[in-house]
Amino acid sequence: MTWPLYLLAVAFVPYLLGVLRAGYAEGAAVVLVLCLTMLVATGCGMVDVVLNMAGRTGWNLGNSLLALTVNVTLNLLLIPPLGILGAAIAWSVAILVNNLLPLAQIAWALGLHPFGTATRTAAVLSFVSFGVLPGISRTIGVSTPWVLGLATVLGGALFVWGCWRRRETLALRSLRTLRSRRPTPEPA
Repeated sequence: MTWPLYLLAVAFVPYLLGVLRAGYAEGAAVVLVLCLTMLVATGCGMVDVVLNMAGRTGWNLGNSLLALTVNVTLNLLLIPPLGILGAAIAWSVAILVNNLLPLAQIAWALGLHPFGTATRTAAVLSFVSFGVLPGISRTIGVSTPWVLGLATVLGGALFVWGCWRRRETLALRSLRTLRSRRPTPEPA
């Protein structure tokens, strides 16, 4: 459910940061790097929790320490020449280490992975609806906020239609459990 948001942030990054002030527009590359990283991280799922639940807490600790080491080391190396972009790259690499390493570990040790039919369906729907349509407007050189907005509306309609068509694959009925339920009154 977060992929459309990250893809829209990528599409609208110059306008989102331009709303703040002129100096923030320079952070577009930072937002781009972090959004693309989070697409991978959220696609992996909660692999560190699976590792913990499988009794591999030591592995999880090692992964976290390695990610921290990578982050600090890359910050020291990349911030002086690249500034905030260097910090974003360092953080992105650390996030990827902290997600891809446990993903590989649970695949190797437990034979599990999060990439089933539902994940592939959600990824394709998200990328086509919120990546390709805004991407086309940027590619042909008409990426004004209005054109991107129209692409987003069309993408949103395509996404809703695709989710409805694939509702069984995506297990959308399970979302009903998220609605708040009124507690049943206790007998007097």
